[in-house]
Amino acid sequence: MAREKIPDYAVEVPQEFEAPVGWSPAAVYTSTQRAHEAGLTILAMGHAYWLLPYEESYIICVASGKLREVRRELEVMARIGQRGQSRGQPAGYQEFTVGRWSFVLYAVLLTLVISGLCFPRKSQSIKISQVWFF
Repeated sequence: MAREKIPDYAVEVPQEFEAPVGWSPAAVYTSTQRAHEAGLTILAMGHAYWLLPYEESYIICVASGKLREVRRELEVMARIGQRGQSRGQPAGYQEFTVGRWSFVLYAVLLTLVISGLCFPRKSQSIKISQVWFF
């Protein structure tokens, strides 16, 4: 019997799967990278998880009392991931070009700071009689 391909994130757990005692299956992933990203989300929530391999997929199990909360958060994270991919934008770091004027301003400020550190001005001592009080 051919089994259909599980999407990258699925809540439906195979009927044959048996979770450890006290733990409930929260989600099924086809790649370890996505499963570990989901695990980081669960850890950020302050909960523990188990990542168990099952046939060609990976099942995340959480404590039975936290199942509803974790599933809700994983669904939100899956929607955020799909939104970024649907626009065709990479989820990685984006570089910005530096304009000419920002470079000139940076060079001037750097020159002033270095000249102030290397060639400090001689300070004059202030006498009490020179200070004005209002």
